[in-house]
Amino acid sequence: MDDPYDRTTVRCSANDLPEPLRAGIQVYAEEHQLDDPLAQAEHCYTTHSVRQREPGLLARLTGRVDPDSEHVTAVLITETLLLIGVHGRHRGVNVRSARLDSVTISKLPAALITDPGVSVTALWFGVPEASSFHVGADDGGGGRALVETLRRAVGTARGR
Repeated sequence: MDDPYDRTTVRCSANDLPEPLRAGIQVYAEEHQLDDPLAQAEHCYTTHSVRQREPGLLARLTGRVDPDSEHVTAVLITETLLLIGVHGRHRGVNVRSARLDSVTISKLPAALITDPGVSVTALWFGVPEASSFHVGADDGGGGRALVETLRRAVGTARGR
C-alpha cells in the first residue's frame, strides 16, 4: 500500500513555526495554563503533508476523509511536555498536549499506516481517557530524527 501523503519533515525553531500554528499553540497554552511551551521548546519539528490521491469510496461514505488536501503538523517537546499542533485550511488549528512521562510510542502495522511516523498514545490534557494520535513523518533524515528525538524524550521523562 502506498502512502497517500507526500510528507516533508524538518527540524525547526518554535519561532519558525507557521503563524497559525504559533498562534494556536499560544491560545491553547493560555487555556490550559501551560508555561509558554514555545519559549521552553527543546525540540521542534514540522511535517508538511500533501495528499497524493483522492480518498476511496468507503472513506468518503463514512466521513473519514481529511478535509484538507494538505496540512502542517508541528511537534514541540519541552522538558516535561509533548505538544502536537495541526493546521489545515479547512480544519483550522488543532492542538493537543500531554506529559511526556504518560506517552507511549508505537509503530502501527504497515497494512494500516505506510509512512514512517508513529502512533502516540497519551492521556491528553482535557480528555478523560487515553487515546492515540498518528504523527506522520517522511522517510528521510527529518522523519527519522523526529521519531528518535520523541523516543529519547519519552525515555528521559520516564527515567526522572
